[in-house]
Amino acid sequence: YSLYIRGPYSRDLAEDYYHLPDRGEGLPHTFRAREFLSLVSDADSDWLEVAATLIMVWEHTRDLEWALERTSELKYWIPKEKIEKIAERLMKFGLIKGQTKVMAS
Repeated sequence: YSLYIRGPYSRDLAEDYYHLPDRGEGLPHTFRAREFLSLVSDADSDWLEVAATLIMVWEHTRDLEWALERTSELKYWIPKEKIEKIAERLMKFGLIKGQTKVMAS
C-alpha cells in the first residue's frame, strides 16, 4: 500500500477487486462479513477515507496520538472531532489500539 489522495491505495488490491465475483465468492474464510457490515453500514465516503488512513498510519508506528495528528494533517477538511470518533469506533472493533487524549479525560 501507499498513501494516495483519498487514503491507502494498492494497485494489486484494486486489480483483485475488479475480478471479484458478484456474490463474494473467493473471499477469505476469515472474513467476518457481519462484523464488517456492522462497522461500515452507516459510513460515508469521508468516514471510509479517514478510517483507512488512520489504520494505515497507525499500523506504521502503533502510536495512536501520532496517527490522529497525521490523519488530521492529511484530511485537514475533516474536523478533528470526527476523526477521533472514527478512531474510537475502530478501537471498538479492534482495528487500532491506544487511547486518545479526549478519551483519557
